[in-house]
Amino acid sequence: MRIIAGKYKGRKIKIPNLHGIKPTTNLAKESLFNILNHKIDFNSVSVLDLFCGIGSITFEFISRGVYFIASVDINRKYIFYLNENLKNFNISKNIFSTYVSDVIVFLKNNFMVYDLIFLDPPYNFNQKLIFKILNLLFTYKYSNIYIILEHHYKIYNLVNKHTRYYFTKKYGKTCFSFFR
Repeated sequence: MRIIAGKYKGRKIKIPNLHGIKPTTNLAKESLFNILNHKIDFNSVSVLDLFCGIGSITFEFISRGVYFIASVDINRKYIFYLNENLKNFNISKNIFSTYVSDVIVFLKNNFMVYDLIFLDPPYNFNQKLIFKILNLLFTYKYSNIYIILEHHYKIYNLVNKHTRYYFTKKYGKTCFSFFR
């Protein structure tokens, strides 16, 4: 897996052979960041990457110059590999934090305000929990700009019913739904 653009463009992220890893495809990442390029100034945003896995999206945000990113996943092995890749890239610890945590527990215990929040739960993740997480994010006013949910196209008809739904872009079976 390679980084699409920015300071680390073309660098490869080492992917461990672990069950359950579903990195966002390069085509989908490139398309997502093309949308974001026209909507935000990366240098002035803080990002929360929930269900970060091994950090494919985390690296794209860092490469584009976000001033801070927090990455959260319940799987300790994923966070271990994310930290190893961050160390191999020599990325300053001032611009990132990683957490091994259940997303709902993390959100209930962390009160930092983020400008942009990205969620990439497993495709088989409980849909009711996705709505609970979205509602938690809006209740605590975590996001000032966008909340982006990566999801399988089959749940689009559920996602677009959320009161804060803004729009969706579809790339193959992957969708990015934006909320404000």
